[in-house]
Parts: sequence; C-alpha cells; structure tokens
Amino acid sequence: ALCTNPCTPIFATITEDKMLRVWDSQSLALIHSMLLPQKSKCLTFSRDGNLLAIGLAGKQLLVLQTSDLQTVFTSMPTSTGDVHDISVTSSNTSTTTIGETIAYTCMAYFPNQTLLAVASTDRMMEILDVNGEFQCLGRTRGLMSTITRLDWSE
Repeated sequence: ALCTNPCTPIFATITEDKMLRVWDSQSLALIHSMLLPQKSKCLTFSRDGNLLAIGLAGKQLLVLQTSDLQTVFTSMPTSTGDVHDISVTSSNTSTTTIGETIAYTCMAYFPNQTLLAVASTDRMMEILDVNGEFQCLGRTRGLMSTITRLDWSE
C-alpha cells in the first residue's frame, strides 16, 4: 500500500514483509523505515500530515508521528462497549473463512481530523474518535461487500 502526505513531499509504503518505509518524493530517498508488528493492508496520513495511521492484521490500529515514527497510539482488536450500531439491510450471508485474519482494508481521516473511518474485511466500517484515544463511536454491519475506498468529501 502507498499513501502521500498532503502537506509535505513525502509518501509512505507498506509491504508484505511488514516493512513501513517513508520516502522523500522529490529525491526518492528513504527517510525512515520500521518493521511493523504485523502485516498491513492500508495506511493514511492525517490531513495536517503529522500522523500516519496504519491498519494491521487482526483489526489493530497503529498511529505514528510522521516526523520520527514514534508511536502515538496502538490498539488491540476492536472490543464491544458503548458503540452505536448502524444497521444496513443485506441479503448477503457470507462470512469470513475460518482461519482468515480479519484486517483493515482502508481508512480515511475526517477533514477536521476529529474522526477516522476504518473499513475491514469482515464487511464493517467503524468511525473512531481521534481525540478520544480512537474509541469506536459507531459501526456499520451487514454490508454486502468489503469497502475498499473511503472518502470524506467536503
């Protein structure tokens, strides 16, 4: 996966070998790299470019400072709690194959950076409160297919 920083000429990549790399887009020089604790399929920069959110296998979230890749937040798999379910009617009854790891497929920050939407292979989308330590505020259930792109258009 690849994402570009909206404010500075850098981009980040993640690869199957669990490596995160941050590159200078003008010189193509490697700026930072780190080995992630798990495989990842998606990442996104915050709108101000200061944070890099990474969706890890097992629906874990890792948020790093862009400048030095220091951890700002890390989560365990999503738990239940005060989460508001958003019902979606669907006739699709397929489920995730046993043994398949559920992972985030895409994510996007809300324009004012207060929310982060994350979608996963279990056909769910969750809205996380960035200022509340990424607590889940709501989630969709019963989607017909996996979400592969999110856009908070203004």
